[in-house]
Amino acid sequence: MADCVVVTGAAGDIGRALVTLFLERGKTVVGWDIDPVRLADNDALFAERYTSVVVDISSADAVANAYAATTANGSHVAVLINNAGAVTEPRLEQTDEREWMRDMEINLNGAFRCIKAVHPAMAAAGSGAIINVASVNGVAMYGYPGYSAAKAGLIQLTKFAATEYGPNGIRVNAIMPGTVRTKAWDERLAVNPAIMDNVKKYYSLRDVCAPSDIVELAWFLAYGPSRMITGAVIPIDGGLTAGIGLVAGEFCGVEF
Repeated sequence: MADCVVVTGAAGDIGRALVTLFLERGKTVVGWDIDPVRLADNDALFAERYTSVVVDISSADAVANAYAATTANGSHVAVLINNAGAVTEPRLEQTDEREWMRDMEINLNGAFRCIKAVHPAMAAAGSGAIINVASVNGVAMYGYPGYSAAKAGLIQLTKFAATEYGPNGIRVNAIMPGTVRTKAWDERLAVNPAIMDNVKKYYSLRDVCAPSDIVELAWFLAYGPSRMITGAVIPIDGGLTAGIGLVAGEFCGVEF
């Protein structure tokens, strides 16, 4: 039985970077995504040891079918990376129930379904790694209420699953990125080309993340010296959640 890595949201910038790194380091990868066109781009880009599965993770049946397709050839999902995500309305006042539920379905419930799909075989094998891509929005207010509440839920789901699944040798951790420069920012950059430079001043490292930062941490949690790491929520945010020097400076009357 051959081990594989499942990456959800595999057709996005972070997802594609995850696929690339894990393939480069010799792993077999199955990319799950809702977008068949962009998955076809993956198929053209990656050949050996890669396959795509079109799946809408907001549907329990679709996730079950995707898992069945992934394991039909005898493959065993040794690593699950819950990377799929989406945002809707940035303000609570303008968020309607449909938008709220969409954020929950993709960012929280979808991850729950994927975890439930892979868990039985991981438990039977006595090992496995589940990595949830959360967000700093899950611990503080940075806009997008539905997305933020869902990511907060994902952080708690990570801790719950880590505690419950640990006796079966399954490690569950979360990566908590700050701003990541992806194509998702292109529309906002077209309106305000200075937005990235404006944002960087709030980060103590005066920079934002690249997809490569995220994927290296995912690799460490999956295959690095992380045997005793589970239930961790690891910020990769340039110091944003550690503190904002501009705010401290206003309070203290000094420059940070």
